[in-house]
Amino acid sequence: MIVLLISKVYNDKHMKRSIKGFTLIELLVVISIIGVLATLLIINLNIANQKKRDVKRAADVTQIRTAIEFYYEENSSYPPDIGDATLGKYMKSGKVPKDPSTTDPYGYGANGSPRTQYQVWTELEVKSAALNSDDDLPGNTYSSPQGKNGVTEACTTAGEDCIFDVGSN
Repeated sequence: MIVLLISKVYNDKHMKRSIKGFTLIELLVVISIIGVLATLLIINLNIANQKKRDVKRAADVTQIRTAIEFYYEENSSYPPDIGDATLGKYMKSGKVPKDPSTTDPYGYGANGSPRTQYQVWTELEVKSAALNSDDDLPGNTYSSPQGKNGVTEACTTAGEDCIFDVGSN
């Protein structure tokens, strides 16, 4: 009888452990895993957004190049600037595109009188395949304002030396 009573007390104590639910440790492990996965997702989304902005920048600079060439056909000189008043009529929207992050105008420099050379550039956020298809102009021969050196594209500091440029040499 005593053995049965001890057995019942022992079983009752251990039966309480079989109640369904999670321990604090299990919950902490699951929350940690979810946190790590969320962090990785946010990082990947940020990289995707940088690449998306860079693709837009390269397309905008190429579109500006086309407008500059139309301007040259009509005026036998490259434009003094790439503002809406100068190139807007060559753009479908009537406005010259601007950088998608900063809304600053893209870089432009023209040289000569009449202006016979030009460079349009943008600074990419990440190293991109677009850098293989740009013109890689030296930049030091352009004025109003000084051009950017598009030849060395080391992309060691994003936004500083990842120069996508097009123009005439």
